[in-house]
Amino acid sequence: MRGSEDSTEVGRYFLGIPIPAKLRTKIARIQDTLDSNVGFRWVPPQNLHITLRFLGKVETKTTTILVEQLHHRLKLPSFYISLGGLGAFPSPQRSRVIWLGVLEGNQQLCELETTLQPALSATGFEPPVQPFKPHITLARLRRPTNLISMLNAHCSEHYSFQVDQFLLYRSYLGHGPVRYEICAEFGLTP
Repeated sequence: MRGSEDSTEVGRYFLGIPIPAKLRTKIARIQDTLDSNVGFRWVPPQNLHITLRFLGKVETKTTTILVEQLHHRLKLPSFYISLGGLGAFPSPQRSRVIWLGVLEGNQQLCELETTLQPALSATGFEPPVQPFKPHITLARLRRPTNLISMLNAHCSEHYSFQVDQFLLYRSYLGHGPVRYEICAEFGLTP
């Protein structure tokens, strides 16, 4: 792990797949195509990623053990994914989160997420309650909003890249956008 943090320090962590810089810039252009009067709070381009597992508030010593577990247990091949199409959580009628979906590579992403569970369990993390739905969060809304017509009218490009790693991130909340720090990198085999 990077840095020399106190092992009892608590931070907010998650495992995620980084989006290549060139694609982040292209994906961020979606902001220009959607109605700015809706009140979107956009995710800054540098923060775009696919979350594999949100870990929540965790002591640094636990993340150190998790990193060791993941490096020891994980040997997975890299794979390509294709992104495109907008959707919303919890539903287009009551949108709170706007996301970019995964068109191809869903199965591989789900397998990767499932493969993480033994290392997570060995470190004390319970399996998730909600099923894994690979996506990139683009924006959040303060109030539930009906975006059916906007989502249906949007014609997004498709974006493809090879997933060759995932990262352990620490997030810092506060004034302004959330800031992410990369704490560990896990390579997938070519």
